[in-house]
Amino acid sequence: MELQEMEEKLQNRDVLLEVKKKNKRKRRKKKRNREKRKEKIEEEEDLSQDPLEVFGRDIILMILKNLDARSVALSLLVSRAWHGVASSDSIWSAKVVPEYWRNLDPYWKGTSPLMHRYFHTDGSQTADPGDKETGLELGNVQRPLLLLQCS
Repeated sequence: MELQEMEEKLQNRDVLLEVKKKNKRKRRKKKRNREKRKEKIEEEEDLSQDPLEVFGRDIILMILKNLDARSVALSLLVSRAWHGVASSDSIWSAKVVPEYWRNLDPYWKGTSPLMHRYFHTDGSQTADPGDKETGLELGNVQRPLLLLQCS
């Protein structure tokens, strides 16, 4: 009887060892799969970086200056960081200033500071001291401007 019991125990032990080996293999396989998924996620994160972080504010500003106003307005909605860049005056000032003023004022060509003209209610015009241009010839304006003095 003892011999039979010992044989059964050995068989059970062998079965248990095989089960343990299988379980160990399964755990290793699961671990490998987890590591592969983790690597894949990290690769995807590397590929989907924010262009603002990759290129920096200055390059994105140069890119946005070349876009139309609608595209720049849409970029305001991307994130807070993009809103900060896309709402820059340096981008919008050139997009909203009428063509007449861009041709008149050398500031828009980047050759001098912004001109200031003051239109008074009596119809006269004045300029800042030291401004080389003395006034605007309103007869050349294709679309007349209606300017009111706010007080």
